[in-house]
Amino acid sequence: MSNLVLEVVVARQEKRSLYDCANARVKDQVVYCRKGYQFPYFTDLPDVNGVVSLSMVARGAPLRLGVCQHCKDYDDMGKIPAPDRGWIKTRKRKEKK
Repeated sequence: MSNLVLEVVVARQEKRSLYDCANARVKDQVVYCRKGYQFPYFTDLPDVNGVVSLSMVARGAPLRLGVCQHCKDYDDMGKIPAPDRGWIKTRKRKEKK
């Protein structure tokens, strides 16, 4: 395979995700783009379009949005260390005896 073909194959495998973009912001119950790009999702909130509902994030939706794939302002944050990801750690419950 030529280098160009390999680059195309790798590029198709690596999809950009809203989770990895430094321009994604959370406000109230939605995720929006700081650069002003509109997302193709409707939220479960009345009169709010062009943003992603926080409930989609909570469900773990992939959020590999088409608008992000060719975005010139996409800012990949790279690998984020576990303590800095912002996820709430759950405690293991002790079993009752």
